[in-house]
Amino acid sequence: MADNIILNGAELKKHLKLAKARPLAFAYAYGPSEDEDSFAIDRKKKPDTLGKALNAASIGTKYAHGMVTVEGKDMVLTLHRELPGLAKRVKKHLRQHKAPLNVRIVSADGATVENDIEELPDTPETDTDLGNDGAAPDLSAVHARAAALKSAVAALDPEPKDRLLPAFKKGAAALNVGNADGATKLFDQIDAALAKLARAPAAAPSANMEALSKAQDALRAKADALPNSPQRAAILKALDTLKDQIGAGDAASAAKSVKQLKAALSKMDGAAGGGSNEAAFKAARASLLPNVTTALKEGTPDPRMVKLWKAFEAQGKAGKFAEALKLSSALEKLVPAGKAGSAGADVFKLMSAARKIWTGARKTMSVEMKTLEGAILAACQDLDMPDLSGKIKGLQRHLSSLDSGLDAALAAIASEQDSAKRKPLVGAAEAQVAQVKSRLDTDFFRDLDGGNGFKPVNVRGEAMSALGRVEAALARAA
Repeated sequence: MADNIILNGAELKKHLKLAKARPLAFAYAYGPSEDEDSFAIDRKKKPDTLGKALNAASIGTKYAHGMVTVEGKDMVLTLHRELPGLAKRVKKHLRQHKAPLNVRIVSADGATVENDIEELPDTPETDTDLGNDGAAPDLSAVHARAAALKSAVAALDPEPKDRLLPAFKKGAAALNVGNADGATKLFDQIDAALAKLARAPAAAPSANMEALSKAQDALRAKADALPNSPQRAAILKALDTLKDQIGAGDAASAAKSVKQLKAALSKMDGAAGGGSNEAAFKAARASLLPNVTTALKEGTPDPRMVKLWKAFEAQGKAGKFAEALKLSSALEKLVPAGKAGSAGADVFKLMSAARKIWTGARKTMSVEMKTLEGAILAACQDLDMPDLSGKIKGLQRHLSSLDSGLDAALAAIASEQDSAKRKPLVGAAEAQVAQVKSRLDTDFFRDLDGGNGFKPVNVRGEAMSALGRVEAALARAA
């Protein structure tokens, strides 16, 4: 309500106490008589805004506004809008509300306008700090509290720190402009949150290290599945460092290493797939283009086909080949069949299917190898074998030796529309298949599936089955 801005009694005294800490906006309106004057002090409003509000809320027609401070037994009013005889009227108003103070009126440039000053006795009535009702917080104490809270919040773990830091900054900002009440309320909330955190049981270090150890195992499996390269060697070295950090119980350094390794592996995954996806996109486009062109020139093309083709082209131009390839299968169903490009389309479909077969087989082989690792660990858990887990994870490295670039060779065939140029590419892919088969014929892989002594798995069997299907596709593409 508007009339709430008019201060009387205890509320007036409360605001006078606040004015001892910092300047506040004030407005004073003359009533029909001196006993009907109105006084307003506000911590947030601007003086002119407060003056207009008081003028609307009071029964008078004349008013002054500006800034007010209390210095000992003197009230100092710095006027932005003057009113004759103000010092005498304000002093009488204060005495009526049992807050006797001398009044000094100054202009905005600091020049004295008028005073009403006398020697006031040292009595409780002249002490604006009388009583605790509405007393303003001691600014020096609030500043000291802010410094202590800043250190406490800075020492928190990242998650609670991120939650409490905005509240602390807001409280500090309020304190910097003299709003001790607002700062105190926010600091109270932070103190309560800190107390709650102190009562909460701390996370078990062993649980945290266990999570980091699981992350290490997952990262090691991904790295082992990568083809040999300088980047893979660097990642394996970083994994060894991570292993040492976990062994030393250095959770902070280990967590940082896990984050860096995840980023590096993600980058390698993107780089590995990028070239193949681009080649596959070019092959798909070359296969689709003749029939799309014919459909656009002759008759009324299917609007769904037109929309998908535009999206397919846009994704390709933007370098988003994987996204474009997701649209190619739908396009194949909508584009009318034609004579042009049919041979290229058949080869593209054959090689796309072959790539899916080999990629799926590698995923199945990795799962089977992890099953064997688990069986070995379970069987040897009671034995005194230091670093058994690390040694067993090395089994995945045998799978990486099978990645001889077969997928890239299949993608190259799919992107070549000239049958004459396609033949040597098919021969190169067949050589890759033969190389993988020769590795699968080593003693390690021959004994792996049924003769490992722990648990039957299907690693070599899955690989040989997939390679047989890839060979059949290559024979048709030749």
